[in-house]
Amino acid sequence: MTFEQIVDELEKTLPDKPLEERIEKINEVCEDHVKRTGKKPDSYQLTRLSNLILLEDLKNKDSHKTQKSEYPFHSAPQAKRRRKKEFVTQDDTLDFMNFKKKAKLSTAPPKDNH
Repeated sequence: MTFEQIVDELEKTLPDKPLEERIEKINEVCEDHVKRTGKKPDSYQLTRLSNLILLEDLKNKDSHKTQKSEYPFHSAPQAKRRRKKEFVTQDDTLDFMNFKKKAKLSTAPPKDNH
């Protein structure tokens, strides 16, 4: 069985297992591969294995997870969505500022006429 096939099998069986069990099995498989071949697994297979370890974090769709997590990170789609939101917000702010300049609106707070 090739290392890729082993990783395929792990992706089918490990997602239901607790984190510690997943880590233990992945370490075992990687160490066995190094003993058999004398080489580290290729980076693509290691990425697939790391995704198994980070499964809960990658599946967490909470938009506020960066505030609630000790070591937060975004999956690729989450990072893309965040960049898009930040870009849109910047555009909206610039549009409003340009509108105020053209309309010659004051930036000072309104005066209290009481």
